[in-house]
Amino acid sequence: MLGDSAEKDADFYIEVAKKFPKQIKAIYIRKTRNTKNAKRIKKLINKNTAVPAILIHSSQDIHDHGLENGIFYKK
Repeated sequence: MLGDSAEKDADFYIEVAKKFPKQIKAIYIRKTRNTKNAKRIKKLINKNTAVPAILIHSSQDIHDHGLENGIFYKK
């Protein structure tokens, strides 16, 4: 799942991650101007689900994390 820290989407992410924990490998939160809110959202998700929330700056961060953690595979 991908979202950003500017919106109040954390409740949605938590509910979906609780319902589908085996299908969702990570929740990526793109940091916007409000990094304090991004950190709050990450803590909230990590506290309420078994799915890790990762703060990112770019799509490359998603790609790198996915490769490192077996979420994505090289062709």
